Amino acid sequence: MGTFKYSQYTNKSIFQRLGFDENPFEFTNADEEDRLHDYFVPPPYFVSVFGDPNHPKSFFVFAPRGGGKTAQRRMIEEQCEKEDVLAITYDRFDFLGKKKIKEITSNDHLQKINERCLAGLLVALYGNPDAKNALSKYEREMLVILSSKYLSGLDEVAMKGTLDSLKSFKNRVQDFWNEWFPLIGPGINILIKKLAGVDVGQFSDYHKDSRFKTTPPKHELKIIVDLAQKIGYRSIYVLIDRVDETEITGNDAKASFMLIEPLVRDLELLELKGIAFKFFLWDQLEPLYLSIARTDRIRHEILEWDDEMLLEMWSKRLAAYSSGMVKGLNDVSEPLENYSVDELAVIFANQSPRDMIRIGAQIIAEQQEIKLFTRKISDQAIFRGIEKFSFRRSGEILSNKTLQDLRKIPQVDFTIPYLANDVFKEKQTNTRNRISRWRKEGAIVEVERIENPSPHRVRPVKLFAISDIRVAKSMFADMSLPVFLNKKYKKCPKCGNTVLRDWGERDSSSRCDSCQFDLLSEDSDDREWKWREAAKQTKRNRRTELLEQLELEFDTDFESD
Repeated sequence: MGTFKYSQYTNKSIFQRLGFDENPFEFTNADEEDRLHDYFVPPPYFVSVFGDPNHPKSFFVFAPRGGGKTAQRRMIEEQCEKEDVLAITYDRFDFLGKKKIKEITSNDHLQKINERCLAGLLVALYGNPDAKNALSKYEREMLVILSSKYLSGLDEVAMKGTLDSLKSFKNRVQDFWNEWFPLIGPGINILIKKLAGVDVGQFSDYHKDSRFKTTPPKHELKIIVDLAQKIGYRSIYVLIDRVDETEITGNDAKASFMLIEPLVRDLELLELKGIAFKFFLWDQLEPLYLSIARTDRIRHEILEWDDEMLLEMWSKRLAAYSSGMVKGLNDVSEPLENYSVDELAVIFANQSPRDMIRIGAQIIAEQQEIKLFTRKISDQAIFRGIEKFSFRRSGEILSNKTLQDLRKIPQVDFTIPYLANDVFKEKQTNTRNRISRWRKEGAIVEVERIENPSPHRVRPVKLFAISDIRVAKSMFADMSLPVFLNKKYKKCPKCGNTVLRDWGERDSSSRCDSCQFDLLSEDSDDREWKWREAAKQTKRNRRTELLEQLELEFDTDFESD
């Protein structure tokens, strides 16, 4: 009997022993998460982003990578299905034959968008054949002509990609594909006519019809919107995502913005009645957007996570994978001093829900290496997991050269004279070049001017500090996590941002580099929104500065393309 119990115990995964039915940290991509609706935390302005389907308005959402853009898009897709809105997800930008971003036009985008909207209408008619009765004979003909024009040339792969954009009714799309797959390609016109309720024997060459041969795609989109509303949809939402994840944009903010710039500039398109364009964009694109956008007409917001939101998401996620039994890793961990494991995950996630999930995965991985058969996560696994994640994340954020430089510095804040004289033993001109490279990579931030410690200088000097706590921890690999937090970290009580300083050192500063609040002051101003807005503006200025530094380099590369 004892052997049987031991066998049962050993066959359980570590997640089952901790109280989970599955691994809650398996996925970091919202598109792969089938339980997202159980732990989605609506960010600020989520209701405004969705808007009123009867009077749809375009909207721009900006967020850092891993900041929840795709999760928000997915929940809007889900809401669209409940609200009778036709949701078209536009997150693939495969422009055949167009290799340069500057060659992509608004019409190129509309070709793809119209294609997806028409496929959505056909799938809708497949699921509800009676809906076509709301269309007049002329409107049915228009549907067939436009569908034939946009869809008849698609092969199997292209059609599958188009149907995959209809994420808000995935099951219906699969049924549609299974039944009509044999007609994809040459037989597509027969399928189109049948779904639209048009006699198959009539208008055999719809795609050659003189009507709409040279009609602008924008005008055709207006017709498509009208057809969608006739068959029962309140409006159409085009959800634009993953702009910075394409082969032609890569990791380049300016290239990513250039890809969608034709749509951003087309105010008439963004304000078409019956349709709204919802953009979910990398926050590095915001300065470029603001340089051309009509912010008085089209609204935008920055999606930022605070500690409370992250902890709520974390708690709901763990509860969803444990039937409500586990609401924090603290419930299944050995107790820690000063910070719980959940609080540590928030600190080192650096306001990123994706990184918080990755931290959880790393902690569990370390526990499996230390002691597999346990019902409690050890403090050793927690500290080692966070330290390893910090080291790995630093390598993703910064170049090898910059990391090697930074790891030679025994402080998290510093001046140019200190680096030149005490660390690198070089001319200050060379140190300034290092600083310039570090700033270009976003490795450091400027804090304020402080008194120059040199007896020969009277002018204040700039104080710089490490911008990311993961980078800072990787610089102090031999320092234990509790000691590191005690000596180098504080949370700004006003804006909530991480403040990295050599606390207690004479040549340091107690001023938050985001909102400029002095952490050692006794200021009782409790208008939190004021400090948070100041922090947002500082981050916006840094993004602008970074883009300006990269602009010349981008333009040079772009011209040589």
